Amino acid sequence: MKQFRSTAILLIVAIIFGGYLYFRERGPAAGVGNTVLLRTDPDSVKQVSINQPNSQLSLMKVGGTWMVKNKTESVPADPDSVNSLLDNLQLVQSGAVVTKPGKLSEYGLNDADNYIAVDTTAIYFGDSPSFDKSQVYVQVKNGNNTTIALLPTALRDDALKTFANWRDKAALRFDDQKAYQLQISAPNIIATFVAEKNKDTTNWKITKPIIANADSGTVKNFLTSLSIAQASNFLDDNPTDLKKWELEKPQATIQISTPNGVKELKIGKTVAGGNAAQNSLSSAVFVLPTSTYSLINRALSEWRDKDLISLDTGKVTQMQISARGKNVTLNVSGTKWTASNPKLDKTLTGNAASDFLVGIQNLQADNFVDAPKADANYGLDHPSLKVQLTSSQWQGVKTLEMSSYNGKNYAKLSGAGVTSNTVYIMPATVFNAFSDALNHLFGK
Repeated sequence: MKQFRSTAILLIVAIIFGGYLYFRERGPAAGVGNTVLLRTDPDSVKQVSINQPNSQLSLMKVGGTWMVKNKTESVPADPDSVNSLLDNLQLVQSGAVVTKPGKLSEYGLNDADNYIAVDTTAIYFGDSPSFDKSQVYVQVKNGNNTTIALLPTALRDDALKTFANWRDKAALRFDDQKAYQLQISAPNIIATFVAEKNKDTTNWKITKPIIANADSGTVKNFLTSLSIAQASNFLDDNPTDLKKWELEKPQATIQISTPNGVKELKIGKTVAGGNAAQNSLSSAVFVLPTSTYSLINRALSEWRDKDLISLDTGKVTQMQISARGKNVTLNVSGTKWTASNPKLDKTLTGNAASDFLVGIQNLQADNFVDAPKADANYGLDHPSLKVQLTSSQWQGVKTLEMSSYNGKNYAKLSGAGVTSNTVYIMPATVFNAFSDALNHLFGK
């Protein structure tokens, strides 16, 4: 029985694999009763020629990149448009072949100068029949063989696309999901961001000019926005003087590292609608929209994780709290908190501990001072609130100190796991989250 089961499994695998190979070699199956006019393997096609009434275009695969070429220019082609064309050419079939064609003029094919050619086959496009404007008459020539038939208009639409329609308008083409390093140099920011993958999540860190957590959502949204950003216009396809566009020494550069190499975007002078720009995939100078440049040229503080502390409240075992000239230690046993001051109500002590933990967990900075002066400049030499946290999240004690000074609120962290001396500028209402708890623990 086991032998029969194994044999059956091997047979099923062989059928599936054989079907896969057949489909890959032969491509999709033609419809019943349809005539196959052209069949291609998209992976094998290296060139497609397109003739239009007033121009000739060629799509050519150079290395792994598709280029679109006319008489004077050759630029990267839009990959999505090329892939759509190759899909349309994979199987060209018709259920309406003209078996006894009349004069070519009856089909608009007598002077047809709009065609697509691939390998040895050319497809000429004529008129749409009066009874169905969603189709078009074609004449398919392959050597001495000629066929007239009706096809959907999709291929004709491809054949009518202009050079401008075929060219790649991506400001910087890359896969945002595969980016692992981002470098930005702009008037308001010079920074390096590095992705750290942990199981199913990717978090971003700032590694220059400081070491800190980035706001991963901000970085990911930026990469997605940049990956779909498009040039709004092309200024010069073959620039001979980059100084003209202030791209010899650009005011901003973006470098994105991916498994396929480093992609670079240079940004120069202000022009109508945005900034002159150039990417590493082409020499063409184009207009980068103002909205995209604004996303790039943001201060580092806008890219940073504003959470002061990553805190798992369930792992905190002790809090030593100092405020209003008094001190108290809170310890947890199971889920119950007790205070070093036995006079404090146990229920209210538990509520106070919960308020403190949630308040600390939700602390977010408005801004950052990464090269702070002495603590006295921020009132942190005599903090209004000091909390020393013991937790199984880290080894040792982590200390949070907060102060109000000259109309501003500040905070800093020290101790376990803290690697910077950053002073955080806090919201005006930052102490509100702790006021009820402090009133219970120390009195109003």
